[in-house]
Amino acid sequence: MDNAWRKSFKMVIKRLKILPPTLRDKRRYVKIRIICEKEGCYKKFMEEFLRTIEEFYGDFQLAWIDLKPIRNLCKNNTFIFRCFYKAVPYLILALGLIYKVENSRVIIKIEGVSGTLKKLKK
Repeated sequence: MDNAWRKSFKMVIKRLKILPPTLRDKRRYVKIRIICEKEGCYKKFMEEFLRTIEEFYGDFQLAWIDLKPIRNLCKNNTFIFRCFYKAVPYLILALGLIYKVENSRVIIKIEGVSGTLKKLKK
């Protein structure tokens, strides 16, 4: 009976098919550079940035923006974010709202916006 249950269980669970590129959501990559008075404020910047977006737009809009930092490409003062392609202006506006991190002033410069990481690194 155990063997019959395994066969029926395998028939029920199927792997999901991968979406073709034409049906996937388009993404944009935004590269920013932070100029800060203190050296340690880069770690707290992500928390402040997510808090600012959540306060200004709310949870629903934050989910729509689909914001994800590219962790392996984040250096000390340079960050790369991936977001939904229609949400780039919202992301830039939220970056403009940040002027302090841990009681030290910060300047955020947008280095570029691109559809691929390869072009953004150049």
